[in-house]
Formats: sequence, structure tokens, C-alpha cells
Amino acid sequence: MSSYDTPTTATGGHLEERATLPLEWIEIGPGVEPSPSTDTVDPEAGSPDRRVGLVRTAAIAAVVLAIGAAWALGARQRPVPAPAAIADIGPPAAVTGLAELLVTSYLTGNATDDPALRLLYPAAPPLPVGEPVPRYVSQAVTVDAVHDPERGWTVTVAADVLTFDGQGYRRDGLHHYLVGIVETDGRPGATSLPTRIATPNPAEIAATVVGSPVNDEPLLALVDGFLAAYSCGDGDLRPFISSGSTLHPIVPPPHRQVRIDLVTAVTLEPDRMHLRVLATATEESGAQIPTEHHVLVGIEGGVWKVMEMNAGPLLATAVSSSRTDTG
Repeated sequence: MSSYDTPTTATGGHLEERATLPLEWIEIGPGVEPSPSTDTVDPEAGSPDRRVGLVRTAAIAAVVLAIGAAWALGARQRPVPAPAAIADIGPPAAVTGLAELLVTSYLTGNATDDPALRLLYPAAPPLPVGEPVPRYVSQAVTVDAVHDPERGWTVTVAADVLTFDGQGYRRDGLHHYLVGIVETDGRPGATSLPTRIATPNPAEIAATVVGSPVNDEPLLALVDGFLAAYSCGDGDLRPFISSGSTLHPIVPPPHRQVRIDLVTAVTLEPDRMHLRVLATATEESGAQIPTEHHVLVGIEGGVWKVMEMNAGPLLATAVSSSRTDTG
């Protein structure tokens, strides 16, 4: 069939051609005239089927145009949020990435004529070429970035540095550096060599609540069975979690054994508590490491079940609000 076929139907003992509109005719938009393709057959101008088809097409066009107009009106009426300040958005990945690469190259290169360093900071001042520094940066991470319209980005990078002592590499500690970065046409460029600074003071952490020690045997048994199944692959996890929980065991299990050291609880409601679990885990190698888990538990079917795991303890403000809301 061409794009404009004329199938026939029997009417009153004879065949009558019925026009089928091609896709080229169904064009929606102001000032657009339908133009059939060159291989179409022109139906009779007075054909009722053709008139019905055109009316149907016009109705569809009217509905689509009405929907489009309503959407456009709604879009115009919706308030447009003000552009967020650069400081609110945070530094672009290219800015932090360049700062981290510059610190790594600066610490592991032997001078500022190092090709990698020159590529990152072409304006680096010349320094005497010396012996390669036996240093290794295992990780460099941006821990802070502040934007100043007059200076661009001031990026603080923490580098985990290892030095060679003649027999092997040993940790030399966490070094912090300031790096100046500016953006030109969206492309970052360094404005200084990394500057060593003192380790920044730790941020003030909001007050948290860990609760009171738990001595309830059913709760302790729940925690013990849950961690054994979740972290050690010991037994079925399902009896320890609520019906709506999405938790599933870690595969492969990271620990051979987990020993519970302390469980504390914050009661949020009579049937819901936040638990902080301190434990000692034994890895497959035999090494023991401290672990900390924060889980939300609730009563289901008359017994305590683990509902979800969380990253940390509850904030004091959240606990106060929860207790106020629940009376």
C-alpha cells in the first residue's frame, strides 16, 4: 500500500472506494496546510467519508491544541524559582577534581617542571629539579570549597600521604592543602600551587541521642539473630525483619562472627524504638574490627522485628519532636 490507500467496501451490490487519510494529512499547528504525498489518489471532494475524516482530524487537532494552550498557560503561571547562588549549589566536579589532581601531582612530582603538574598549572613558578620524592598519595579528597567572587574557588583538599623510609612505605598522616581554582567559560584553571595548612578543626556535630542500655532478652535475641543472618549468612533473615522491610543479607557475608557488646535504645513510641548496636566482628582472615549498627525496630504480630537500618543515631531535636508529637 502507498501512504494513501483506497480500500474498497461492498455497498448495495457494488464496490465503493473509501478514502483513508495518510499520515501526511494529520499535521497540527497554526498555518500548516495539509499536503498529500505525490503517490496518493485524490478522493472525491464531496465524499461523506472524507468529510467525516477531516472533521475527526480537526477535532483531534482542537483537543491537542487546547491541551497545549492549557499547559503553556499553567507553565506561565507557575512561579519560576530564583537562580540558586553558587555557594548553595556547591563546587562543580571539574573544580574539585582539578584541585585533587593538582595536590596529588604536587606531592608525588619531583619539581614544578613535572609535565603533569605543568599541565594542571602552567603558571607554576620554576623550582630546582631535584631527586624524585619517595612519596605516595593513596587518596586525595575535597573536604571544603568556598567561592569568592573576587578570588574564585578556594578548595581544601585532604591527602592521605605515605612516605618511603628505605624499607617500605609508611603512613605520614593526613595532609591538608588549599588550592585556588577559577572558571573561565566553564573550564577550571588553577591559580596557585597547593598551600599546606593546619588540619582544620572538626565541625561541631549536632547533639545526638543513643539512649539507655537494653537488658530485654527478646530484644537482645532479635539483634543477635538479625546480625548473624545479615552479616554472617548464618540462618534465615526473614524471621527477624518486618513484613514490609526491604533488607536482605550481605552476599558474600563479610564476617564470620559478630559478638554483641552493647545495645542502647531510644523509645519513640510504645511499639517503636531506635537501637544503637556496638559489636565486634570477626572477618574471614581472623581479624577483629569494631562495628556499629543503627536499626529501627517495631512490634509486629506481638514480637519485635527489625524495620530498617540507618546510618547513625537520632538527633536530639528529632527525638524531642517525636516525643512531643506522640504525647
